[in-house]
Amino acid sequence: MDNNRNQVNMAGTQGDNPLDAFRWIIPRIINNGASYADVMRVFRTAYDHETWYKEWMDLGRYYEESADNAFDIGNTVTAGEHWNMASTYYRTAQFIVYKDTPNKRNAYGSSVRCYKKALNTSPFLAEAVEINVGQKFFPGYLTVPSETETLPVVLVLHGADSTKEETHSICENFWKRGLATLVIDGPGQAEARLRGHMMNRTFYIEACSAAIDYLESHPRIQNDKIAIWGQCLGGYLAMAVAAHEPRIKACASLSAFYYLDTWLKENIPPAFKKNCMYDFGVNTLEELKDKAKEFTLQDVITKIRCPLFIVHSTGDHLVPASEAEQIYNEAVCPKDIKIYEGSVHCCSDIIPQVRPLMVDWIKNKL
Repeated sequence: MDNNRNQVNMAGTQGDNPLDAFRWIIPRIINNGASYADVMRVFRTAYDHETWYKEWMDLGRYYEESADNAFDIGNTVTAGEHWNMASTYYRTAQFIVYKDTPNKRNAYGSSVRCYKKALNTSPFLAEAVEINVGQKFFPGYLTVPSETETLPVVLVLHGADSTKEETHSICENFWKRGLATLVIDGPGQAEARLRGHMMNRTFYIEACSAAIDYLESHPRIQNDKIAIWGQCLGGYLAMAVAAHEPRIKACASLSAFYYLDTWLKENIPPAFKKNCMYDFGVNTLEELKDKAKEFTLQDVITKIRCPLFIVHSTGDHLVPASEAEQIYNEAVCPKDIKIYEGSVHCCSDIIPQVRPLMVDWIKNKL
């Protein structure tokens, strides 16, 4: 796929269909569990937010029904695969809904329901968990890809417009290499946001520290081998957590920013800013700019002591590669960097190269 075309479409300057602005996420949707044919059909037939929602919801219902039928006749592997696909399609339906609406809750609730059904078909330990910080609870999934062994674990942090369910295909890379994963929706993200927990850096770090407490006490986890991986906003937060948490033994960050202000510049699409406003629970761009001041790596990056791996790309339309270089140059811990030429945000068009590289790096550090 041509990267220049992706960037033009992301800016919304090509074509009359408003959904052209989202064509850049096609590789992301496919890499995270959707069928190429289904994705291209939606982009051919949907022409506004309403039809986008309907097309994805219809696909979600189709695969959920298929999974239910497969399960009823004992085909549990097929059932698990189709529940995962249904979860993907329901999640994608609410992707461009930037408000807490009945439609968003219905779509995302359906995504969670199907993903939890799929968990029950897993051949190894896979369970929904709740991480508590005081009286507040953050939902997540722990997966240990072994029937009996205790394993190293990776705390997986997703991005500003993502969900814990979307990380399934990312986590599969860890599972194949004998690493357990814990993924959560932290403050401002997905299910936690729908519970009323807005994005807050300090609160997010507290939630991750509570997640590490949980992992340290788990009988199937090697509690001295805990790493953290994140992308997009999660990539920034992974570094913020690593700076405050000596229990983190390795940190890998994909397409992270140095300053959140980077996302608020004139060249950034309005849709992305709307999503950030939703995450932070604010109504105006000025309020978001005020909240963004806290989200910087200044006086943070030098506090990281564990090995750090920075991965970025020169075609990232949200965060320039210069910010990755700034992070690398200021870090004083053992560090590595890889910048891909021309790839889009989160390197979603070259996932087969990027994910194994980062997962192998973490495995070798633990």
